[in-house]
Amino acid sequence: MMSPLLLQLNHFLLKSEVLLLLTMSLFFVSDLDTKPFDLVVTLSEAPKIGVLKRQDSVFSESSVILREGSSIAYQDFIEGLIVYVHSGGSESKQEDSMAFKVSDGDFSSHAQLQVLIGKVNTDLPAVKVNKGLLLPIGTHLVISNLTLLAESSSLDDCLYTVTQISPNLILEKSQSSRWNPISEMGEFNQSDINTGRIRLSVLKTDSFMEFFFFEVKDARDAVLADQSFVVEVILNEAPIVMKNRKVSLKLNEDEPLSEDHLFATDSESESDELIYEVKEIPANLRISHIDYTDLDVFQWSQSDINQKKILFRAVSYGQDLLKLSLTDGFNQVDTELVIVVMEDEKHRKWLGTKTFIEFGAPELLVGENASYAKIPVVRTGDKTSVSSAVCHTIPSSANEKDFIPRLFEEKSRIFFLKGVETIHCEVEIINDSVFEEEEVFDVVLSIPEPEESVILKSNKVRVVIRDPEDLPRLKFEKVTHSVIEPSIENIRKSFSVKLIRLGDTSKPMDCHAKSTDGSAVENLDYILRTKSVHFKSGEALASIDVEIMHNSDSSWQRTFSIVVESMHSSAEASITIVPQRNSALPILPAEPIVVSLVYLDNITEGLGIDPRPGYPLICITACDPKYPNYNETSSLCRRTNIGLTRYTWEVAPPSMDPIGISSFYEVVDSTLFTDARGRILDPIYFNKLFKVRCVTQPIVDGGILGAPIKSKPVSISEAPTCTRAGEPYKASVNITEDRIVHMKVEIPFQDGSIPLISTMPLYSVQYLLTQSIYRTQHICSNLHPGFGFLADINVNLDLSDSVLTGNTRSESASRLYKHLNLKTCLWTFEAKFTLSDLIDKCGGVLSSILKVDAQGRDRIVTRLPLHISLVEALPPYGWSTVEYSTELEVGLEYDPILWHKGLETKPALVTKPQVTRIASDRDGRLVVEFRTYSSFSGYYVTKNSLGKTSASFISPPGVTTPFNLTLTWTKNTVGGVEQSWKAVSLFSLNDYSGDYQLRLVPCVFNQDMSQSPERCEPQDPVSMPLSVAFKHAHRTVPAIYSLNTEFTLSKNNRIFSEDGSDDPNNLEASEEEFDIGDSIYGRVRWSPSQALDASYSIKIQRVYVCAGRDGYIPSYDPSGSVYKDGPQYGCLENSPKLRHRLLLLDREEPRATDKVFEDVPVEAAFASEHPELITTTPLNTGLDGFVMKVDPLYRVKSGNVWFIQVIYTITATYHRQRRDLANEGSEIIRQGTNIKCIRLAIVDDYIWLKASIILLTVPLIGGLILGLCGYLIYKTKKRRKKIGICEIPECEPLSNTSDKIRAKLEA
Repeated sequence: MMSPLLLQLNHFLLKSEVLLLLTMSLFFVSDLDTKPFDLVVTLSEAPKIGVLKRQDSVFSESSVILREGSSIAYQDFIEGLIVYVHSGGSESKQEDSMAFKVSDGDFSSHAQLQVLIGKVNTDLPAVKVNKGLLLPIGTHLVISNLTLLAESSSLDDCLYTVTQISPNLILEKSQSSRWNPISEMGEFNQSDINTGRIRLSVLKTDSFMEFFFFEVKDARDAVLADQSFVVEVILNEAPIVMKNRKVSLKLNEDEPLSEDHLFATDSESESDELIYEVKEIPANLRISHIDYTDLDVFQWSQSDINQKKILFRAVSYGQDLLKLSLTDGFNQVDTELVIVVMEDEKHRKWLGTKTFIEFGAPELLVGENASYAKIPVVRTGDKTSVSSAVCHTIPSSANEKDFIPRLFEEKSRIFFLKGVETIHCEVEIINDSVFEEEEVFDVVLSIPEPEESVILKSNKVRVVIRDPEDLPRLKFEKVTHSVIEPSIENIRKSFSVKLIRLGDTSKPMDCHAKSTDGSAVENLDYILRTKSVHFKSGEALASIDVEIMHNSDSSWQRTFSIVVESMHSSAEASITIVPQRNSALPILPAEPIVVSLVYLDNITEGLGIDPRPGYPLICITACDPKYPNYNETSSLCRRTNIGLTRYTWEVAPPSMDPIGISSFYEVVDSTLFTDARGRILDPIYFNKLFKVRCVTQPIVDGGILGAPIKSKPVSISEAPTCTRAGEPYKASVNITEDRIVHMKVEIPFQDGSIPLISTMPLYSVQYLLTQSIYRTQHICSNLHPGFGFLADINVNLDLSDSVLTGNTRSESASRLYKHLNLKTCLWTFEAKFTLSDLIDKCGGVLSSILKVDAQGRDRIVTRLPLHISLVEALPPYGWSTVEYSTELEVGLEYDPILWHKGLETKPALVTKPQVTRIASDRDGRLVVEFRTYSSFSGYYVTKNSLGKTSASFISPPGVTTPFNLTLTWTKNTVGGVEQSWKAVSLFSLNDYSGDYQLRLVPCVFNQDMSQSPERCEPQDPVSMPLSVAFKHAHRTVPAIYSLNTEFTLSKNNRIFSEDGSDDPNNLEASEEEFDIGDSIYGRVRWSPSQALDASYSIKIQRVYVCAGRDGYIPSYDPSGSVYKDGPQYGCLENSPKLRHRLLLLDREEPRATDKVFEDVPVEAAFASEHPELITTTPLNTGLDGFVMKVDPLYRVKSGNVWFIQVIYTITATYHRQRRDLANEGSEIIRQGTNIKCIRLAIVDDYIWLKASIILLTVPLIGGLILGLCGYLIYKTKKRRKKIGICEIPECEPLSNTSDKIRAKLEA
């Protein structure tokens, strides 16, 4: 939207009691994007000695007085309905005035109109009528005396002289039966208007309003000057042909032309106003109308087509073009219809012998600096001969000033040579330095040759020219500046920042400058002297002046920003004020910058370029010699004694928010190839359209960490580093003469991703990248430096990128990127293994053994799985994978005597299980999936025929859960029977790592038996080892955050009255179990060794209960600095990682607590409010506690691990008068936390509950977490098993309960 502009507001002179029309000659408003009848005028100040009126019609005596605040339609001014009348009276009052506000609904303008009162020269001619015209584009209209009328007092004929006319208007006068144009200073008189000999035409324009100015002179040469005539333009777009399809006809049969064949629309016209006219008709075609079929028609409307009233009849076979013009009355469009006439059985034969030509795309975008627009033209059908078509241009908003036209002539013909399918029609684009908005022109195909060639419906392309390079835009010469603060009060230092104008500099340009306070404050630390900038035509450089002031109240470095804005662009620069003397806390002298690593040796060049997504980024600090302003910042770095620098990175994914705001997340996970805390950030942490910034903190002698400074974010571009994404990978394997297996894998490079390769399935990529224990089973992979696919085999350093593998990179990153050739955009990994390693370590499977010759030689075929994962950044943080899997085969001929050491008469019943998946289900239980391949004649079964022995999956010591083993799939193969198995733990633990035993029951076919499942003979079970490395993310928090408090849980209320500080077997050391109906007494107190009871007090404020989802263990790390996993808030935050969350107690808002959970009342109370505990709890301000019923914890199913988080305050007490810790003289110091896990136990004929208590210390400035968990284990004894102190550092969730237990819980 643009503000309405008052183009003409003329003061006027009139005599007392004279009425004057306020026509457009006096009051003229133009708004380029608003029609006149949408403009509203408000009378903001009424005249003093006259009145403003609105007449009902021109020269009507009926009118309404307009008062201050009245709204007037601008259309009333155009129609001459607004009049000013002087009220007469004293002649001493020589002038009057009125003020107006004009609005288009979004913007407004103000103006004042002066009225001079005095003697008027009544001898001047007067314009009595001036209504203007309403004209559509491309039309003309005669000006009559009802539209324009001038009179003189002498009644002579008035003479009009045109002083200025819009270039889009044509004013003409009829002379001798011809219309001759009237140019500027041309003349006509009122009698010409009265006799209809003056007409006005409007050419193509984008404006809603055009005008011409004139003077009126009478016979005595009295001149009335500065008059205007306004034309309101009705814009009219050309009709659009939406469908143009081939018409197939049968000989001598009428076929109606329908909207499926030919359909056009126009926003300003009805279908009966869109008229087609035949320009050229084929000789074999007759066209008629259904209402009068005996007559040939050459003109019809779109409405006729829609009603199927136009009939086509073919009188001979063949194919030809019907050429038509389409008009809406103002615009004309040419189009062609393909007419095909043939017998049905010849139709496909005809298609095969014709050549069809059309454009390859409906639209082409091209930059003004592209030199040529190359439009693809495609040929189908017969390509055995030379064919051609004329390719010509049609101007639109782009014309011959923007491109070199291809005229409709033979010189514009383009040719297909034999066998050629695609060529280009090239149009030269004119590149200038003047900025232009988006412009378009059309390119059309016509007149194909030879006769067998046909132009299809895609015969027109719209070419769009864009000119972003010439867009006027602003840029500061440097985006960061440092200036030393003046050392003396009242002394100001002048400082200039250079501003550069880029793009089109041919026109003047005005900019507005403003400052934005950061840590520096305007008028206290600095003064912005330059508020506006004016670029003259051709100027490209300007200065922004700033004065730096001395601030004695601050010894710290301070920063502010300068923003300069224009209509099309804005630019920002930051200025850091550095104090004269160093402060205690070190700080870098200017903000860091982030560029693509490819510009490491030319940082300045990289500043203006958005980094590509497939290349690392580097953070350059102000103390780095490569910093652009290092000559200015180096002395400040030396003065501050800055040595090392701490780097962190933050990324923001593309925003889905309509206003484009996205949040930044800190990069925390380092991988085996990358460092999240390094100077360089690898592209697996970001992707296209991400924003990335670095945060730097200086480290000075003594390890002092300085203040952090953030760089400005850089936007990752969409331009690819490589364009091979999506191409298939290649994997090959061969065996050498010395029986070494050589594997080679080639993977197309994809921006922002790294490939992981292994012969084992690649599950849990997050853990594979960040934790080495998950990589142990991937022996044959690229996950181990110097081994497997990362061994230095055939690595050609000349092909790898020297920057990606140079001394700026870590050894692990360099080792990976040595396998990348950016010239070919290809990763290449090679590995060599022995055949034994292939089977024993890489998961290879002996597939088949075949006899190959009479000498008894065998051929062994080994199948080797290969898994590839392409890992890339996943918004907002983390990684996603694109996974591929295949299977390779290795064949080897050998002498069986050499392979087998002796002959075996008994088959080997033991196999090596191949693990295919290790994961946890939604309840946190371990799931192990694996395959077996029987190397004997038979297969494995789950139990023998007598049912005495069964297959089982046996846990190692320390893994206190049994497993259910099931056979999921069996398949006969050439080499034996392949079977799939699944083992699922009965309970959920945190750590399942260990060496398991797999017991399977072989079932062997005897030689005289047919190989059917019913006739195999079960054998004794065989055992096979199977190693598992899997644990849930469970973290123990450093004890330094426990704030010297102890936390104890008990089912005895003596916990509040007994000290037990000297008893090694006190309640703190004993870990009790809780039955249904028990109460949990929780106590928080100072450690007895601190002896702080009289000085400090503890008071619990809130108590939360929560259970994690999918094995998640809540922790409290609000800064994210302990676990490097981002902020963690335990039970305080209603996180999606929590399955359940309850507020048990809240001292300040008791009404906010949860009262019921799973239909069980939640009973909990503070110790100071519980009737039983008020008398047993001593007046000890160094202790506080709570009590809760445990019953609700049994109402949840397996897999829920419970935690309780307690918020409490620590207070220093000077005068303790009462138990209330909020006494006068108290001061809250801080808050603390701890974590507990509670054993739950139930005695039953069949089931008992085992529970464990774990003390987990949590970092907190704000909360205390208790962890409650328990699990059910099946037990066939009726007696209670004594439970001792928790032996494992895990928190175990409840297992499944039987119907009897459920009945007991409900009772």
